Amino acid sequence: MAEKALDVVFKLAEHPERLTVKMLKGLAVTIGAAAASSPENPAKCDPTVYGRLLRSLGHAASKTVTYLETRALDTLKMKRSKSTANQSKSSKSSSRRSKASRTSTNTAKSSEMGDEEMGLTGADADDMDQIFLTRLCDTEVNTGGAFLAHFVPVIVQVCEDQAHCSCPYLQECAAEALGKFMMVNRTVCEQHLQLLFTLLERSKYPTVRAIVINLVGELGIRFPNSLEPWTEFQYARLRDPSVHVRMTSLVVISKLILNEMIKSKGRISLLATCIVDEELYVQRLAQIFFKKLAQKHQGFAIYNAFAEIVSHLAGEPRHETEEIPSSLSQGGDVQRGMEEAKFREVVTFISELLQKDRQNEALVEKLCIRFRYATTDRHYRDIAYCLSLIPYSERGIKKLAENFSLYSEKLVLDDVYNSFMKIITESRKFSKAEVKVMVDELEQRLTNVHKKGLGEGEEETGAAVTDAPAASGAAETDEPPTPRPTARQARPARRQKAEMDDSADSFVAHTPKKGAAKKRPRRVARKSKSESESESDGSPKVTTPVAKRGTRTRRC
Repeated sequence: MAEKALDVVFKLAEHPERLTVKMLKGLAVTIGAAAASSPENPAKCDPTVYGRLLRSLGHAASKTVTYLETRALDTLKMKRSKSTANQSKSSKSSSRRSKASRTSTNTAKSSEMGDEEMGLTGADADDMDQIFLTRLCDTEVNTGGAFLAHFVPVIVQVCEDQAHCSCPYLQECAAEALGKFMMVNRTVCEQHLQLLFTLLERSKYPTVRAIVINLVGELGIRFPNSLEPWTEFQYARLRDPSVHVRMTSLVVISKLILNEMIKSKGRISLLATCIVDEELYVQRLAQIFFKKLAQKHQGFAIYNAFAEIVSHLAGEPRHETEEIPSSLSQGGDVQRGMEEAKFREVVTFISELLQKDRQNEALVEKLCIRFRYATTDRHYRDIAYCLSLIPYSERGIKKLAENFSLYSEKLVLDDVYNSFMKIITESRKFSKAEVKVMVDELEQRLTNVHKKGLGEGEEETGAAVTDAPAASGAAETDEPPTPRPTARQARPARRQKAEMDDSADSFVAHTPKKGAAKKRPRRVARKSKSESESESDGSPKVTTPVAKRGTRTRRC
């Protein structure tokens, strides 16, 4: 009844703020002298009656802000329009009494300049009015010496002291009043944001958490910069155990994302998990959100969302305390993992919203690159399954063929190979003759690599089986068994033997012959007569020093 009475007062009264103060004072007197005289101890009064007072206070603060932003602003605009009308009348009368020497052209120019000046002053006046009202909300509503400012400590104490004020209804009213008081001005909002999100995180009552998440959404629209650091706590409520809280969180967050009030990058995968929620109504809300998201920004929003969902949810589920390998967190992505059946249901629904070929081509390349950072078979299967869901064009097949080296090693797995063969089958149905040739070549490459991988696996298993009896026979004898060279080991020995034979033959065949031409030395020193005679006699060679030019020889 108190809230309805306040609605009537703010709708019909000329000065609603005065009547509101009288009504709230009378309501405070009715709940007892304890709450009126000592608001620091709210546990002394009836929690139900006290909750009504807190709810009325929050509603009064909200209606005051609405009144200032609508009726008060309209009143200021009406007064300004009347003043401008009076100024225009006075200007017309003055123009009539002007001298006849002014020409018509000058009169037209002066009238145009007058209109422009009036337009500029009108825009400036609107800005000044808005600044004036914002200043009123910051200083005259619930701060300083205002009447509502006296109840802020009371509301804060009820929210903090949940041990003594454990009544669910009282907690709901206190949380609602705190959120509405925070919507009045930025100062009060920033002072009590931590308390509000503490209630959202730790309150044991689902109704309180649902009320707070609604208030957080309204605060995000009014003060987006102040709420931006707390966005992570809003997304965390999508995993709340209460169905009512999850549903409320999904509605609020969807509204903020679609209106571009908060960023969804890095957190859109949490909204995707709601597609497979236990509650059917939550599933439908999530599906509606992604359908609306696919219509924004020419489909680029859903394209980015699909790539992020695959990078976050592919692979085995991980606990929050479990360390994530660096290979799975490339580019700031954090892989959380999900059950395989639920993951396939999520990506199947979102892939149906992908419509443009260019986006699909870029998505094919992105998913192929994800093979490089994957480490488990489950991760390989998930990426290959996502590739099989994308509709392919001629360029898409080319992209798949160009990135063949990124996923060729994973084709040994049957599930990965079957996913790629599904792509081949679907592409062959709707492709032209030229594209079919490209598809056939890709199919042949896929089949060859898959068969080759299976053949190497069978050879390894066969070698392991033949080595087992040889090891048992060697154990019975005392002498150690001589290792039998394999085919690969025997090849180098044969090549070595052939090389040795060739080298021996070449050594015999290439012996130096008599009279063979020798290489000419670079410099040939002239020999003296004595040296040549000594060489012919076989006596040891004696070198003679070369005499310097321009020096005299010493006589004996």
